[in-house]
Amino acid sequence: INSDANEYYISFTETGTMYFASNKDKDPKRTHDFDIYRSALVENEFSIPQKLSDAINSKRYEADVFISPDESYIIYCSARKSGYGKGDLYISFKEENGDWTDSINMGTAINSEAHELCPFVTKDKKYFFYTSNQDIYWVSTAILNDLKTKSK
Repeated sequence: INSDANEYYISFTETGTMYFASNKDKDPKRTHDFDIYRSALVENEFSIPQKLSDAINSKRYEADVFISPDESYIIYCSARKSGYGKGDLYISFKEENGDWTDSINMGTAINSEAHELCPFVTKDKKYFFYTSNQDIYWVSTAILNDLKTKSK
């Protein structure tokens, strides 16, 4: 998992698959060029990390990943030109064939001109927490269902 670069913000599935951010494949000219990777737990060992598809990763910053325990959706921060602020939260849903849907911005109900980070859904699946402008916010996870409808 560890490389000569930076790896951080780990999230695990029920089966032990690890999702995390790394800048090991970054453009040397860019200092904040992180992507999201996954590494499956196989026979008590982590597999070689696989970079997620372009449905998640772009040529911009992607990090602060939260994977749902059942791997049905992923929420992460990205600093994209089409965003509302310094960094927005995006969501993607896993399709039946195992591919991820194109990520969608979680919208102004979550994102602002500030930098939204650190997504987390409670174990009981009732609340979605995140940080913005150096404070902690929470909303009902009903917003995730609304976004899933929009992603289709």
